[in-house]
Amino acid sequence: MVHILLVILKIIGIILAVIICLVGLLLFVPFSYDGFVEVQNKNATGFFNIKWIAKIILFRIYEEKKEVLYVLKVFGIPFLKGNLTGEDENKEKSPKDKKNNVDEDEEELVEEDDDDVFEALLRVLKDDSPIHNNDKQPYNDSTSSEEPGESKLDEIKKAIKNFVEKIKALPQKYRELKENINTLKKRAKRLRKILKSKRFKYAFAYSKEILIKLYNHIKPTKLEADFVFGFEEPDMTGKALAVLAVICGTIDVDADKIKIVPDFTEKRFEGKGKIEGKFLLAIVLASAIKIYFKKEVRDVVNGIKRV
Repeated sequence: MVHILLVILKIIGIILAVIICLVGLLLFVPFSYDGFVEVQNKNATGFFNIKWIAKIILFRIYEEKKEVLYVLKVFGIPFLKGNLTGEDENKEKSPKDKKNNVDEDEEELVEEDDDDVFEALLRVLKDDSPIHNNDKQPYNDSTSSEEPGESKLDEIKKAIKNFVEKIKALPQKYRELKENINTLKKRAKRLRKILKSKRFKYAFAYSKEILIKLYNHIKPTKLEADFVFGFEEPDMTGKALAVLAVICGTIDVDADKIKIVPDFTEKRFEGKGKIEGKFLLAIVLASAIKIYFKKEVRDVVNGIKRV
């Protein structure tokens, strides 16, 4: 009995040791990432990979047939895949989706009926009906001559009734609009109060310091770019070039490997780029945990949610 118990404990210990080793490897063996993008004649192709230890774990985002796809593989076996550009158009819709579409169509029809009240009146006035063109109509019996007139009168009455109802509803709509504006003003006031508070300034400075350290850890070790861009208006091209210059100076990249040429004559965007780098999952998780469990940060986030 004791021998069986020791064997069971030994097996459990081995399993726990294996799990601890795997977790340690995941946390302290670096992940690497690489990506490539090329834009030519308004068509973009490229990929972005995150891999670990000779692609034992591989997460890949790539372009195929003008769709952005992703896949997660472990030991080469796909565990998760999907489409970032949306659901397949050929996929059959569920009954719930079909019902929602029908409801949306009905709402659109109601809105169309309520939009232009005077269309019915104009249509009646322009139409050659027995009401205003009796001399042009051939002789018919009393029943056939009265039906069109009655339908036109009913249409006029309905249009006038809708118009009157809309006039009566204007004060209520005005009150609702005023209430919405007052609500927005109150929310903006509360938000400004939060943003000006010492707690927010401290939380922002704390999060900024951690995120800067995290960026310095995960920033690319290799970054190459060769692009030509231009907007329809030359001044927009100049402003974009200035912004790109500031960004490149901020992220501390090798200027010799970054070639960005502005085109002030036409709208275009062509070129290619490459990126490589690595990071430790332990540092990423530690940074996220520090920010998430910081009391001041959570108080600010909860305050903004309540606004």
